[in-house]
Amino acid sequence: MEAAICAFVHERFRNAVGSRRLSAESPLFSSGVIDSFGLLELIAFLEDAYGVTIDPVRHDLRTLDTPRRIAALVETLRPSRSCQAGRTGLPPGARGSSSACRTRTATGWPSTCS
Repeated sequence: MEAAICAFVHERFRNAVGSRRLSAESPLFSSGVIDSFGLLELIAFLEDAYGVTIDPVRHDLRTLDTPRRIAALVETLRPSRSCQAGRTGLPPGARGSSSACRTRTATGWPSTCS
């Protein structure tokens, strides 16, 4: 998940990231990579990719400052992960898979985290 977050930030905020290589501990808000408008885009990505609802009013920006912290927050907000589809790479229709689980876990973003 951290890699997908890094990839999204790198792609969407390319100008602010510049030539930096993002890591799981890269500061995003405190370094100016993401601003308040970018926060809304990041939240929309997380909600779509992982099936969570994030209320920006309820979370301190420090909670969302690094890909690692963002991933930890998303994990606490995720619905029950009783299915194994996205985590084990089972094909659709395999035992334990469901489209809801595949949608939550499949981001489509390549890994660019170091």
